[in-house]
Amino acid sequence: MRFHILTLFPEAFEGPVKHSMLGRAIRRGLLSVQLTDIRSYSSDAHGTADDYQFGGGHGMVLKAEPIFDATVDVLAAYPPERRAEIPIILLSPQGRMLNQQMVLELAPAPGLVLICGHYAGVDERVRQRLATHEISIGDYVLTGGELAAMVLIDAVSRFVPGVVGASENVQEDSITSGLLQHPLYTRPAEFRGMTTPDVLLSGNHAQIDRWRRQESLRRTWSQRPDLLDSAELTADDLKYLADLGYHRSSGAGSGDRHNGPSRPHPLDNQRRPDHRPLHRAAALSGRDAAGRRRSERLQLWPVDRRPGGPLRGRPSPVPRDPHRGHPDRSADLVFPKRRHGGLSVHPLVRPSHRRAHAGGGGGPGVHPAPHRVVRR
Repeated sequence: MRFHILTLFPEAFEGPVKHSMLGRAIRRGLLSVQLTDIRSYSSDAHGTADDYQFGGGHGMVLKAEPIFDATVDVLAAYPPERRAEIPIILLSPQGRMLNQQMVLELAPAPGLVLICGHYAGVDERVRQRLATHEISIGDYVLTGGELAAMVLIDAVSRFVPGVVGASENVQEDSITSGLLQHPLYTRPAEFRGMTTPDVLLSGNHAQIDRWRRQESLRRTWSQRPDLLDSAELTADDLKYLADLGYHRSSGAGSGDRHNGPSRPHPLDNQRRPDHRPLHRAAALSGRDAAGRRRSERLQLWPVDRRPGGPLRGRPSPVPRDPHRGHPDRSADLVFPKRRHGGLSVHPLVRPSHRRAHAGGGGGPGVHPAPHRVVRR
């Protein structure tokens, strides 16, 4: 599973992805996280990625152009036939509420592109023409989408085979099973006058399973009764819940917990008003109603990643030869590197500047976030 993070603050992710299960999974090659600085795709010398709102209003708005350009470069690493399989997710408080069912739907994808919003919001054209999903992690507002992206990475990673030790640990989690988890106890059996239920110490596994199921039902009925309407319940479960005061409404329990349709992928074939098929690159290359290309900068050329490739820096407005490719403007590629036993963050700077970035914080194999290279 590859996670591609588009953010104004790549350094915010260096700590969370290096530790615990995520860190081990990256070192083992089960996950990879690519951090892309949106400012690297700005078209001016100052790296401007935001601007004032049309019509006035408080707060700045993230510009559409650098986000579109960054997404094109990220998807260029995939074969054309696989790009449509990559969800492009905008993290926003206006999106669909993240739940476990949504996580299960996203987990099989070969990769995820996560766009971290900031300031007052993101240009509406990103939502209309680029993002395939818009996801919120709760009815509250954060200073940016970085924390929401970390939540989504952690939740999806648990369903990548090998990240969590045993698959049963994931399937029996709260929410994943459709119910809240039963109470858990460990040594000592008695602590400050609080004892462990005798059934858990009896060794009778049939009685233990029955107790855990009933406690799971009781806790769900007490704290999240909304989950019971969509959970798979047996006749014994319904009888036990009836004693607690729960009665399932008609039509509940069908198992359909779909959270609504997602948007069509922007790289899918679309149709113009004359019903002629439009190439997949058109959604990102910017065409008018007649199909005429307005910009050559968004063509899906292969990315030139050779050490002696074109000058890396601000995007060039001049169309490039498709056989040479776009300059590689992706910042901070984070992939497992066995030699260092951890993450390797490759800052995107000129070769003559690499030694200047070799020191600093971040630990072995992790360099500070790159500075923008400006042509002189």
